[in-house]
Amino acid sequence: MVEKNWNSGNSGEEFIRHKLPSVDEDGVPVAYTGIIEEISEPYEQPKFQSEGVQTKITIKIRVLEKSDANNKVDLPMFLTFIKTKGSGAYSNSKLYDVLDTAGLLKESEGLDSTESKGQLEWLRNRLCTLKAKFLIKTVKKGTPDAYSVVDKIVKIWKE
Repeated sequence: MVEKNWNSGNSGEEFIRHKLPSVDEDGVPVAYTGIIEEISEPYEQPKFQSEGVQTKITIKIRVLEKSDANNKVDLPMFLTFIKTKGSGAYSNSKLYDVLDTAGLLKESEGLDSTESKGQLEWLRNRLCTLKAKFLIKTVKKGTPDAYSVVDKIVKIWKE
């Protein structure tokens, strides 16, 4: 299912909403393969269930199983542009998990803030054009406005 263009927060980026199955008929999560196409400029968004704002970025991934020369299916992955390792009841940040999956944790020391434009370029140079296997989730499930987003990147090939 394809819906209208939509805006990813305050980033100004437009995406077409796609609804893809996140699980197969047996309830097993479906893993898709794609190419990391681009990473947005940082944008601020209000924090969920608390005061203040957080800086976010959007990673756009082309879904290979659903795309061809005439039809491109891109899904967004929204994440806070901060790299933190979880402990106790707290989980890792999505950026931490992406860097870990790509084998870039050691190389990414200091990548914790959007203060430096160079940090974003570093991230783009290392991730864009790489092939990735990922899981999706459905946002607004059970409503006519439901759409798919990338929930977790489980593997990244470095060529």
